[in-house]
Amino acid sequence: MEDYGVILEKDEQVISVSRLHWIYFKGCLLTFLLSSFVMFLLYYAPVFSDLIIFGIKLKDVLQTLLFVFVLISCADSYLNYQASFYMITNKRVIICSGWIIKSMRDIMLHRIEGVRVVQSLTGRVLNFGSVVLFGMGTCVDSLILLPSPFVFRAKIQEYVNKKSSVTTS
Repeated sequence: MEDYGVILEKDEQVISVSRLHWIYFKGCLLTFLLSSFVMFLLYYAPVFSDLIIFGIKLKDVLQTLLFVFVLISCADSYLNYQASFYMITNKRVIICSGWIIKSMRDIMLHRIEGVRVVQSLTGRVLNFGSVVLFGMGTCVDSLILLPSPFVFRAKIQEYVNKKSSVTTS
């Protein structure tokens, strides 16, 4: 497990950490499949076989550009995946995302008024969804592409209930 000491406050303990669901890579996969099809057409279609620019065949240039585009797209997806996580501690819920532009939001457990789970048909089949946290006032935070959203919701509500029972006692 990673060291989250920089993020945590004094006397704060990690309860649960979750990463994005693997479905996050669907854009990378679709880009790969589409560019593979285009590369296949470029290789076997006689359209660009005779065009030469600066001594290089045009189809070779297009195939190289497509490959570089897919490589950059997949690297960006992977780095975003590695840099993003959702964490429940004994004091708050932390939402962290991005690797170039880092974004970190948190909401204190005692400020959470409601938790909603949104799950599509695909999400039900592949076990992912979104958890929406409603805080006091107009604070709304969404945790998207979360694996096992109902389990994550149950953990949040368990600690929200513990916090509310401690404060009312």
